[in-house]
Amino acid sequence: MNCSRCKDICDTCYQTCSNCLRVQREYKHKHKKHIKIVNKTWKRVNWAKRMVCHSRGSDVIYGRLPTDMSNYIDPKYLHKLRTAQNNRCAFCTIDMQTENRKHSDGLTIQRLDNGIGHTKANCLLSCAQCNFKRVETGCNDQYVEFKRARLYFERLLKSGYPYATSSRRPRNCC
Repeated sequence: MNCSRCKDICDTCYQTCSNCLRVQREYKHKHKKHIKIVNKTWKRVNWAKRMVCHSRGSDVIYGRLPTDMSNYIDPKYLHKLRTAQNNRCAFCTIDMQTENRKHSDGLTIQRLDNGIGHTKANCLLSCAQCNFKRVETGCNDQYVEFKRARLYFERLLKSGYPYATSSRRPRNCC
């Protein structure tokens, strides 16, 4: 077998020879910071592709993949949905980000019916906190109402509303 890079005879079980593998390791070690920035940028730009790929993998594992794939989510649909929702969570209306989707304000796909896969009619975009809280507590509407009230209060404080003091802050219900 020949090396896929230098076309020499391959002396390993991989498709690249040991010399090319060594050069690749040295390059990665030397340019670690640059590679990290490139990977982070790629993840931020291609968030929709990654979410579709992860959703499809999850649906395959749990047997939720629909027979008709024409209604399955795709990156174009997720971009349109994000624009339609004005980049806000469908439940608590917080602004969402794609840098780290595991953070509380990270953009995630919320399935309305957990027994059905990620079809267009079954999905909304929500923040990670609402998505995980709803799953843990079985669609806990009390949590969502509490979070909406807290966000409303914080927006009042930011806008300089004189009667919104920190002593009147809503208590945590969960």
